Amino acid sequence: MPDANDKMLNGDDSFTKKSPPSAAYVSWLLAQGDTQSPKSPLHRLGINEWDASPGNHQHDGRASRYLFDPAIDIIEGDLSVLAGQRNAIKGILTALKKVGITDQTTN
Repeated sequence: MPDANDKMLNGDDSFTKKSPPSAAYVSWLLAQGDTQSPKSPLHRLGINEWDASPGNHQHDGRASRYLFDPAIDIIEGDLSVLAGQRNAIKGILTALKKVGITDQTTN
């Protein structure tokens, strides 16, 4: 007979109408989870590209890696005029493209 984990993995949510699983079951379920493959919904600390951060950082906004280079990624534009607003938006989009955003804006 399938257990709640089997039902969940097969898209059957009927088990959710019952009381929540015990903490021991959740701990066991997480311990069984795949943390090694790139497509895993769980991840571990490590150096591979699909791993979470290696854990050698603080969440203080200073030690973390910057997404943008403050010397290069400069947003300019006089926001009091439409042309300046457009220029600023174009600069923001240019910076965001560097981190993988898809720009589908039109003129």
